[in-house]
Amino acid sequence: MRLRLTLALLLLAYTLQAQTDWWCVQPAAKNYFINGEYYLRGISVDSVRTVGSNTVLYPFKSPRGYYQSSQKLKPSGSWLGETITIAPDGNHYFDNFWGDTVTIKTLANLNDSWELYNDATTQHYTAMVTAATTATVLGAQDSVKEITITAWNDAGVNSADPLHNTKIILSKNHGFVRVTDLFMFPLHEPNNVFQRGFDYWLDRDLPAPTVPTAHQLYFDLVDFYNPKNSEVYNFNVGDIFEYEADGVENVTNSEIEKIILDEIVEKTVGAASVQYKIARWTYTKDFKKSPPLQSTAASYVTLSYNNALLIDTSFMPEEWGQKDILRYNPADTSFCETGMAYHRSSTNMQPDSSIVTMHPCGYGYRYKNKMGLTWYQRCWNPAFGGTYFTQLLYTSKNGNPCGDFQALDIAQTTVNNGISIYPNPVSDQLFVNLPLAGDATVTLHNAIGHEAKHILADGSPVSIDVSELPAGLYHISISQNGERMTDKILIEH
Repeated sequence: MRLRLTLALLLLAYTLQAQTDWWCVQPAAKNYFINGEYYLRGISVDSVRTVGSNTVLYPFKSPRGYYQSSQKLKPSGSWLGETITIAPDGNHYFDNFWGDTVTIKTLANLNDSWELYNDATTQHYTAMVTAATTATVLGAQDSVKEITITAWNDAGVNSADPLHNTKIILSKNHGFVRVTDLFMFPLHEPNNVFQRGFDYWLDRDLPAPTVPTAHQLYFDLVDFYNPKNSEVYNFNVGDIFEYEADGVENVTNSEIEKIILDEIVEKTVGAASVQYKIARWTYTKDFKKSPPLQSTAASYVTLSYNNALLIDTSFMPEEWGQKDILRYNPADTSFCETGMAYHRSSTNMQPDSSIVTMHPCGYGYRYKNKMGLTWYQRCWNPAFGGTYFTQLLYTSKNGNPCGDFQALDIAQTTVNNGISIYPNPVSDQLFVNLPLAGDATVTLHNAIGHEAKHILADGSPVSIDVSELPAGLYHISISQNGERMTDKILIEH
């Protein structure tokens, strides 16, 4: 059945292209869009009907309603409309939330204008083709039209309207390249002004009582890439990641702070997964327990990541049944690398129920390719608002440090048997106190295991000049009287 529907949509796409030459929505494609906040939306067509000489597209359903009132959310139109009716003359009609229609004339020429939306009140909106040119769309040259919206009221042009002077960009081969929410257009009740409470999705990004700007309103077509888990968690031996964790312990209600330091020490790539062995150090501060400071030596953990996709794309963003709000940044620059970043957070919306809060107590994740999980938050107890979060602070990938490293202990690190190493972090001279008599060997290795210093010591304290060593995390090992102790130091310049 799904194959037949796909073939039917492909045939329809060819027919529409032959009839109109331009379109707003591709019936057989899934297209994705982001706004200035990297909020991800998508559009796909669930079914198609022919009504007379018109073709009617039915996009996916999404939860809609007056979510701050007693009315319930119901499955209703996608952000581009309840239905999209395509006439033989190329006009596209988008049915919206207010029971009215937004009109896009795909075959309009430069300087042509028309009534975009009129709800029979003193307010209405016109559209004009203000540019017709070529542009790169999804990596290929394409013909595009720029359509400018003008808002009007009984006094004339309404420049205070958030939709005034906004743009819609149409591509000949890809449909919408830039568009706003046509289902909720014009973001207010008939003959009224913008107010919150009608569009849950927009309001999530909009601090009250701010009027939305083009930054929130514009959604641009994006070449969305959905990676595999093994691509997101793509590490190499020697990579180092440091995280800060904070929260409230569920049972004891004790406030906890942790610094977690992970070093990749082994990597095994299989046919369907990748497996890592990680050396993990932890530093814990517990404000209600004694002792208040605690550091633990490295333990070894093994983590596996399979080739499953990071995001379930069987549902479109905002689709009825989709429980997450999604964000996508194709060129995130955090942690000294440019790459794709993804964010998922819970909506706390259930079928036929109203929204309780604009910021529901749930969970949130942020990922970045080759960095893994960079931020995570969830609620311990929604009734009390307790939250727990973990965030990435520092990375060292391929020996390149980035971020703010946090020392795992106070300025002096005690190893054992009375041996102490200080200062840590260090910039020039590192000192090692040896309380026992006898010769000792002190060795420094960099993050990828190369020996950086090797010193034979016959007294204490031992002074080691590290001023010429590259900044980064190092392993220090001390051998004396048949005993061997290890720790880590951070060199900063």
